[in-house]
Amino acid sequence: GTESTGTGVAERYLPPADVGNWTKVMSARLGFVVRTPESVDTDLDTRIYDVLDDTTSALDNFDPVNDRRRRRVFNNTIRIRNH
Repeated sequence: GTESTGTGVAERYLPPADVGNWTKVMSARLGFVVRTPESVDTDLDTRIYDVLDDTTSALDNFDPVNDRRRRRVFNNTIRIRNH
């Protein structure tokens, strides 16, 4: 996340390729989807997983795969001591 107003709070998160000034980066968001190695459910998994809890973008969505494995999303934000 980067900030520009001096508040010390991340104002927006960008893909790494879109970061213009890395000295303003204050944190990084990580998202993972993990699944069981084998089928465990009786119903197909048709959910869409929003990996980074970002409702403004569909770029971080993990589409349904229609199998019987169980999945879980893990999100974390890591503060970077960049100042």
